[in-house]
Amino acid sequence: MHPSGESVSTPAWIALAALAGWLWGSFLNTVVDRTPRRGETAAGGLLHPARSRCPGCGQGVRWFDLVPVWSYLRLGGRCASCGAEIGRRTLAVECATPLLFAGYAWALSQVGGYAIWGALLGFGYAALSWLLVAVPLLAEGRQPHPGFVALGVGLVGALMVTALALALLGGSG
Repeated sequence: MHPSGESVSTPAWIALAALAGWLWGSFLNTVVDRTPRRGETAAGGLLHPARSRCPGCGQGVRWFDLVPVWSYLRLGGRCASCGAEIGRRTLAVECATPLLFAGYAWALSQVGGYAIWGALLGFGYAALSWLLVAVPLLAEGRQPHPGFVALGVGLVGALMVTALALALLGGSG
């Protein structure tokens, strides 16, 4: 039972987490795409977002070609304008994010106690998001802002301390 007295459906929370992950995974790909490779200079970045463009031809991507997973599959992993290949990392992150988010929601639902949900949900999704960006950045030889590493260490540390504190308190709420 939720503290407000309403019953919360675990499958509904898991489905909501998967939907959020599906949309968030697309944004995480944008973060990776707009992080320069080693030796390149940043062009715009996330603070000055430009419309998504094909790295091959520079053509702006139409809004209906930005639907996570579906657009990649519909276009066969290629640009709609020039046919340039869209990296498989795009599909991998857009598939992994909803699966990880839903799995995390399910795992928290098995622990019980809404203090666990509330305390761990934000830190956990932030840490998963950080990892879903950090791994492609490292694999593709990109150079994240120095604060990005500090953010990840802080998120993982906060998640661990919160989990430990809740475990010591009994995890109820």
